Amino acid sequence: SDIHSNLAALQETLQVARDQAVDEYLFLGDIVGYGASPNECCELVRALPGVAICGNHDIAAIQPGREIWFTPAARACILWTREVLTPENLAFLESLSPRAEVAGALDELLLLVHGRHDRVGGLRLELGRGGPGQAELRAGELDDHALQAQAQAEGRDAVLPGEAQGAE
Repeated sequence: SDIHSNLAALQETLQVARDQAVDEYLFLGDIVGYGASPNECCELVRALPGVAICGNHDIAAIQPGREIWFTPAARACILWTREVLTPENLAFLESLSPRAEVAGALDELLLLVHGRHDRVGGLRLELGRGGPGQAELRAGELDDHALQAQAQAEGRDAVLPGEAQGAE
């Protein structure tokens, strides 16, 4: 998760994954934002086998007005990203869901989310506290107990969250 248009980091991560014989990927959102290579990063993620979901920066890139809660620097980045994304990559980002269910390697049911979703896609996960302009998730709230409780509430074996930092 959280590539944020950093092509060099994505390429290095994918090389490490290839070296480890990874054959399927779970991408937990925020392909775009901040970095200078949103199209290249979208194209690489789009080509990967597996499942990708959207993050708050991906949503902000395709839905004007969603950047209102971002810091001025993050807002400037997402406005630029919106201008340079190709139609194909805009369509790709629009196709991503804010959550997905997948079967794990041991047939467990996993719920993939980017973070707390009262700002992303209108879905609300009770992993943390916050409201408009506040942190989606705070690192201290992402303990095993909170994740297990959320998994049970959702009828899943596990919840895999993407971002865990504070507000943009």
